[in-house]
This record gives sequence, structure tokens and C-alpha cells, in this order.
Amino acid sequence: MQRFLLPVLATLLATSMGAQAQQIGEYTGLTDDGSTVTIDVAQDPGNSNLEVTLVAFGLSLPCSKSGETLHDIGIGINNGADIIGGKFSFNTANFFDIDLVTSMTFKGTTTVKGKVGANLAAFNPALTHDKLTKNVQVCVSPVQNFTATFTGAPKLAIAP
Repeated sequence: MQRFLLPVLATLLATSMGAQAQQIGEYTGLTDDGSTVTIDVAQDPGNSNLEVTLVAFGLSLPCSKSGETLHDIGIGINNGADIIGGKFSFNTANFFDIDLVTSMTFKGTTTVKGKVGANLAAFNPALTHDKLTKNVQVCVSPVQNFTATFTGAPKLAIAP
């Protein structure tokens, strides 16, 4: 009987430990080019899943025409998006000026790894005009890898 119970208990323990793929709080890290990454995870109020409520990337986005470089994209995800099987993906399909695509996998309870790419539609020039302009340009950050680690309670607040 003991020979039978030990493998069963070990399997159950391994299965229950493997299911915990992330935890509530903030994950921070860097992309391949050294840009900052912030991801907030919370409890989904509508079910028992955890969800991502914020993705923020300190990306550099060089502009195609003016030569200027724009920085930082942060998206608060109002209703959140559930993390399923330790995986999460998001794109800004309903935005007209931001094209952000990211996917990530939570590894254990302290690490998340993924990819991110972003494009912005910006005026030309983006930063230095003082009169209305009709000229536009694209500012692009290439797709790159990132790694973030759990740092504790979220530090950025999202307005409801």
C-alpha cells in the first residue's frame, strides 16, 4: 500500500505546485535593449483567475521622418485579461495611434519572459512643433525579448 501511495502523493504534489504559475503583484525587468518593463497582476473580480491589469514598456521608438525618438508605452487594461495556463498575450487592436503587441509566459511564481513590439503614429515633427501640423510618421520599436521578476505589491495605480 505504501508503495502505491507514495507515487500518487508525489504526483499530486507536483501537479498542485506546477499549477501556481504567477502571483498577485508587480513584475519589473528589462527588454533586450535595456528598456524597462512593468507588469501588474491582480485577482480577476469576475472569476478565480489572475489577470494582467497593466503593461508598461520604456521602449525607444525612433521616428521614420523627423529622426526624433519617442519613449515609453503604458497600457492600463481596465477589465484585465486573464492569465491562462501561465500565458498572457495582448494587442492594442482598438487603438488608432498605438500598435503594441506583447506575449508572455509566467515561469514559476517569480519570473515572466516574453516578447514586445510597438509602433506609434506620431506627428512630424513629433516633439518640436508649435503649430498644428498635418504631417504624420511612424515611430517603431523592434520586436524584442524581455524578462521581469516579481517585486511585490503594485506601485502604479490605475484609475477605475
